Amino acid sequence: MELRAGRAPHRGEALDCFAAAHAAALNRRDTAGFRRGLHRMLAAEPRIDCYWQLAAEVMSPPAGPLVPTPGSADNWLRAALREPA
Repeated sequence: MELRAGRAPHRGEALDCFAAAHAAALNRRDTAGFRRGLHRMLAAEPRIDCYWQLAAEVMSPPAGPLVPTPGSADNWLRAALREPA
């Protein structure tokens, strides 16, 4: 995974899967416009960060600099949405 390898957020297969899952859940097509809207929608939801923080406490993943958590993966993917096409 890109996150585990320490790579900066960027467009690619992981982001494509993330956007496609959101598009399918919302019964929309995955387009550039959809991704811009998805970024705005996710950025406007303050509970996401709190949720992932609490989930990390419950899951207690092994310590390590490059051990991704669901929250860090979500943050990486949301940052990748901001990258230019």
